[in-house]
Amino acid sequence: AIIAVQHHEHLDGSGYPYHVRGKSIHPYSRITAIADVYDALTSARSYKRAYKPNVVYQMMMKNSPGHFDMDRLRLFFDNVAIYPVGTVMKTQLGYAIVKKVVFGHTLAPIVVVFADKNGKLLPKPFGVNLAHCRRDAIHYVMDDVELLNFIRHTGIDPAVFLDDDLRAMRDYPRIGKHEI
Repeated sequence: AIIAVQHHEHLDGSGYPYHVRGKSIHPYSRITAIADVYDALTSARSYKRAYKPNVVYQMMMKNSPGHFDMDRLRLFFDNVAIYPVGTVMKTQLGYAIVKKVVFGHTLAPIVVVFADKNGKLLPKPFGVNLAHCRRDAIHYVMDDVELLNFIRHTGIDPAVFLDDDLRAMRDYPRIGKHEI
């Protein structure tokens, strides 16, 4: 019952219903508050669209001092994929798709780079652990419209690069325009 009552309380006392603050908020309520906001932001509602996990990460980390227990918030994001498998992004190396997320290193997933910085498909895609790259290796996550345009332009759905046997993809399965 304490979790239900306190999960909208904020560490700085600005929450509700009782304006409880700091360590007076039950530890489970502090955890539930983080999960509740994350779920609300990543879920579509009748009045709003769902935000991508990497956007929610930025929102919660920047707007949370005083709101959440920051140690628990960092721990939460160490265990929740900020860039889930299948996320297509532009990196310092070119265009890539997230192949694997390592817990504790969710800001730096393992990706397959499949196109150069200009969007030209590479003859030989390659895997990279972004944990071994600069912190700013990820430039941005492609939105749905940009990804659809990329697929139309190249005839390739980047999801094919999630196949474990990259050698078998020498002749990428092309998507016909009628299939898009």
